[in-house]
Amino acid sequence: MNLYSEVLKMNWLPVCKSCELKKKPLHIKLLDEEIVLFRNGQNISALRDRCPHRNVPLSKGRIINNCIQCPYHGWKFDGLGICRETPGANPVEPCQSYKIPAFKAQEEAGLIWVKLDSTSVTDILKPPVHALNKDFSTQIWTTSIKGSLINALENFLDGTHTHFVHSGLVRSEKDRKTITAEITPRADRVEIIYKNESSQNGIISKFFEPERYESKASFITPCIAELEYTDKNGAYFMVSAYLVPETNTELKVFAIISHRNSFIPGFLKHMVINPFFRTVLRQDKKILGIQQDCIDRFGGENFIVTKQDLMRPYIHKLLSGEDISPIPKFSTLIYL
Repeated sequence: MNLYSEVLKMNWLPVCKSCELKKKPLHIKLLDEEIVLFRNGQNISALRDRCPHRNVPLSKGRIINNCIQCPYHGWKFDGLGICRETPGANPVEPCQSYKIPAFKAQEEAGLIWVKLDSTSVTDILKPPVHALNKDFSTQIWTTSIKGSLINALENFLDGTHTHFVHSGLVRSEKDRKTITAEITPRADRVEIIYKNESSQNGIISKFFEPERYESKASFITPCIAELEYTDKNGAYFMVSAYLVPETNTELKVFAIISHRNSFIPGFLKHMVINPFFRTVLRQDKKILGIQQDCIDRFGGENFIVTKQDLMRPYIHKLLSGEDISPIPKFSTLIYL
């Protein structure tokens, strides 16, 4: 993995929705680690997805008495990765010495979470406040993205690409505005509040957005990108996206999307707006894929960072484990 992997391994990361893990084992990939998940009674177990006997994926097997059984020779492993049965072997021959690496796993807020570093003491990344607020209607999207973690985080939080990648849908190049960006670095995050932008000039804002007071973009360690839009009555639209690396250039995304309740039922609002948001997502996935293909062809990144690139330097520092909290809050002008 890349230089951010050690920081990521120390944290609980979502790997799938709870509803995806049923009676059968489930294969997932996290930070280049092949993992099998299975329900072990009331608990969730996570083991390396490879039987040590003949290297067959355990995720192709089945669950018997809270153990996972390899489909090749029937070896059984418990939730701690300890072999409990080797069918056909001498009954007195101990098999407990055969073990598979096990990882911490937990179920919380409708998601399954895994932590690769068992020695670190960190809490599960709690769901955002808006997901639990009864004044909001919330849905969860999942998707996969080709690209690195930092490039995907930057894309999600960057407004300067929207004039071209989402031209006409989010913003357009012909009608830029001078915006004040107030940047606040903290120990575990960086927040940028955009002021003086009454609305964006794309279709989504024109038809679905009230008069905007301000918007906020945040990166929260280790892998959360958040957007929040407010009007005179407070927040009306929020997205918290958990971008979880499966490999250096493949991500699983869990996006928690909330709209403030109004006279329009939440399900109807989602039904009307979702096609536009899904178009934005497809456009972002496409440009990130094109970017990654180019990086691969040239054998690595070679970026220019300008004053317009507000988020990336802070994301890099935080993912590298650097403390940025001593940096004071400041403002700058950008043209969106």
